[in-house]
Amino acid sequence: MSSDTPASNPAGPGIARTMAFASALSGERDSADAADEVAGRIGEQLAGQRPDLLLVFASPHHAGNMARISSTLSRLLSPGCILGVTGEAVIGGYMELEGLPGLSVLAAVLPGVGVRGFAADDIRRIIARSERDLELGQRSSPEDRQRGDDEDLAELAQTTGVVRGHAGTILFSDPFSVDISSLFPPLMRARRLAWPEGSEGPGSPGASHAGRRAPIIGGIASAARKPRGNALLLNDRVMNSGLVGVSLTGRVRIDAVVSQGCRAFGPNLVVTSASEGVIRTLGGRPALDVLQELIEAMPEQQRQLLAHGLMLGRVVDEYKDRFGPGDYLMRAVVGVSQDQKAVGVADTMRTGSTVRFHLRDASTADADLALCMDAQALHGPPAGMMLITCNARGTRLFGTANHDATVVQKAFAEGEPGQELAKGGRAMNGPPRAIPLAGFFAAGEIGPVGEGVFVHGQTACVAAFRPLP
Repeated sequence: MSSDTPASNPAGPGIARTMAFASALSGERDSADAADEVAGRIGEQLAGQRPDLLLVFASPHHAGNMARISSTLSRLLSPGCILGVTGEAVIGGYMELEGLPGLSVLAAVLPGVGVRGFAADDIRRIIARSERDLELGQRSSPEDRQRGDDEDLAELAQTTGVVRGHAGTILFSDPFSVDISSLFPPLMRARRLAWPEGSEGPGSPGASHAGRRAPIIGGIASAARKPRGNALLLNDRVMNSGLVGVSLTGRVRIDAVVSQGCRAFGPNLVVTSASEGVIRTLGGRPALDVLQELIEAMPEQQRQLLAHGLMLGRVVDEYKDRFGPGDYLMRAVVGVSQDQKAVGVADTMRTGSTVRFHLRDASTADADLALCMDAQALHGPPAGMMLITCNARGTRLFGTANHDATVVQKAFAEGEPGQELAKGGRAMNGPPRAIPLAGFFAAGEIGPVGEGVFVHGQTACVAAFRPLP
C-alpha cells in the first residue's frame, strides 16, 4: 500500500532551486522496505532537488527501527535536517493508516529559509544553568536577575532558532518524560523579541495571514502507552524521551489551523470564584446550578450529545469586543461536586475569566474543520501541509476512515467547497493532484489560540506552508 503526492514547483538538474514539497506514504511492514519506497517516491517528485527538511511520521511497527529509517532517508535523499516522531497512526496524502504499518514523510525544498533543529538536551542545559545560578545566589540583585534572564533567553532563542525572521516552529514530544507546556512561555518570550509588537504584517515572514506572529505547532507522540516506548528523531539521533523541534526562518509563511470542533450552548459567563481546576461560582451563582439550568433548557437532540463529553471554552483574549469560535481554548469538564455545587475542569481556572460551555460531536467536528480549511482556501493552495490530529478522532469519532485528511485536501480541490466534499457517503479517494501532506495521530496537539500556544485534545491542527513573494 502506498500513496504519494507530487512536488510543487519541481526543478530538474541545472535549474535554480525553488520552494518545493513532496510527500509519500508506505504501508510496508518492513522498515527498510518502507524507507526505500518513501525515499524513492520523494526523490522522483523532487526531480533532483535536495530537501532541506524531512518530517518523518512512523507507526508503532517502525518505532524500534527509526535509526535505520533515518539512515536510509539520509543516504538516498541527503536532507539538510530530519525531524521525526512515532504515532498510533500516520497520515499521508488522503489516507490515514489506523492500526496498520505506516511510514509517512513530508519533504521540503526551502531556498532562502534557515532550518534549525534542536532537542531536549540542548534546552535543558540552559534551564539547568539558570536554576543553578539562582540557587547559588549569583543573581542576587534585580539587575543581575534581569541580566541573567536576558542572557538565558537569548541563548534559548539561538538554540531553538526563534530569532529575527522566525517563520514558525514544529515540536514533537514524548508524553512520559517532559511537560511540553513548560517550554511555551520562554519560546513565546523569544518570539516576541524576534517580532516586536507592530513589526509583523500580512507580508512578513513572521506573521500569519491574520497578522499574528509565527506559529508554534506540533504534537505529542502516541505510539506507546508506557515510558521509553516512543521514538523521536533528529537527524541521526534517536531518542525515547524528551522532545525534538525545528524552527524555520526566512522566506516561508506557515499558517496554523486549529480546529477544536465544538458547538457552544448557553451564554458567555464570568468565573466569579475558582481554585485551580474547580469553578465554584459563575456570575455569582453556584456553577453546578448554572450548568444544570443550561442543560435543562437544551433541546432533547442536543442533550443527547452530552454522551460525547462536555467541554468548557475559556476566552484567551479578554480584550476583544466579541468572541467567536476561534477565541476559546477548549478544556474537558471532568466532574461535578453536588455538595459544593462546583464544576471540575481539566485546566487551571482563574476568577474573572470568561467561559462558555460547549458540546462535541462528529458532525460539529466535521463542519468546523471544513470551515477552517475553506478559510485557508481563500489564500490559494499551499505548497505543502502537515496534519496533526487527535488519536480520539479518525474512525473512533467519525466512523469512517481518512476523514480529516480528506477534509483538509478537498478544501483546495476545484469545484465544491470542502464542507460539501467531506460529507458522509462521499468517495474517500481524492483527485490525482493532491497537496503534499503528511502527519500523525497524536496524544495531544500543539497549536495556537490567539497569540498563545497550548496543548489541545481532540483537535485537528494543520500547518500550511506557502512561499513568500
